[in-house]
Amino acid sequence: MEHRMYVPLVGLLIVLLEITGLKKGIGKKWAIIILLVATFFSITFFHSNNFRDRLVFWQKAAYDSPRSPLAQRNLGAMYFLDQRYKEAEQYFRKSETLNPFEPMVHNNLGLIYFNRNELDKAETEFKEEIRINPDYDDVYFNYGLLKQRQNKSDEAIALWEETIILNPYYLDAYAMLINIYQKQGDEDNVTVWREKMGMIK
Repeated sequence: MEHRMYVPLVGLLIVLLEITGLKKGIGKKWAIIILLVATFFSITFFHSNNFRDRLVFWQKAAYDSPRSPLAQRNLGAMYFLDQRYKEAEQYFRKSETLNPFEPMVHNNLGLIYFNRNELDKAETEFKEEIRINPDYDDVYFNYGLLKQRQNKSDEAIALWEETIILNPYYLDAYAMLINIYQKQGDEDNVTVWREKMGMIK
């Protein structure tokens, strides 16, 4: 979340070498150049620590940009990937507070509650994501998984079909449809969806 202008170091040194005031003393000129190189090296060295892994990167971004809903959301996503759901929820909520329409936040909260088996809360979040971000394919897929866990096969099927309408290359949605029709013994639909899946591979 930083915005910096980078000056090519070699070009900067060439400019410095051409400054009339620096031509008077070769020792002074090289001392300044060495000082600049050492300064830039030190800045780069210490800043590079912020890139050692994805969590540290987004922790730094969220700290430096406390008013950025994107930074808070992405830090939440890093905690989610590490299965640190309490911290993930905290940063998703912070992102939501900063921007009630921040995309993917409610979907991600829904996944947290889904993993905790808090299905009512998960459903509320998935519905909210669909309300504010109706073209987001992942939320329909995840909502379908919830409906499957609730043994509401027809609703799950409808949600996975909607996923494919939004993203015809969403292979997991095809796989889930094939799986659910196999469990129902509906070989006609198994064949239909296998053929459709085969056409996009």
